[in-house]
Amino acid sequence: MFTGLELISTRSAGYELLKTQMVQRLLPILPIALLMGATVQKPRRTQLQIVGLLLDIASRGGVTKTTLVYRGNLNFKIVQKYIDHLESEGMLARSNTNLGTFYSSTQKGLEALSSIRRALNYMPEKDTFPPQSIELWP
Repeated sequence: MFTGLELISTRSAGYELLKTQMVQRLLPILPIALLMGATVQKPRRTQLQIVGLLLDIASRGGVTKTTLVYRGNLNFKIVQKYIDHLESEGMLARSNTNLGTFYSSTQKGLEALSSIRRALNYMPEKDTFPPQSIELWP
């Protein structure tokens, strides 16, 4: 019986047969595997994409750290590191009010956002994680 565990040269006809048989074996159980919690991972975002996303979110007016976390689909520790870095570079401004702490993009941050959008439009991996030339988030 052909189990699919044999080592077969990738140039042989046997490899193609193995590949076809394995796909045929996996197709019936794929929906069940997905229901049981198996996930398909999206490609990871680059730091440039995350910086652009956070600057874009903050450019729409004063936003809280929670807004940056949820709209950026990040966790609080990661967002705090980016906030600290962007503040030190003068791209993000913090304002403390009675209602809490709010962040907004500075003029330097808006210029950086514009440059990031242009750069992302020319990156080869734009097919796997679209830079969204119009907006970085809906």
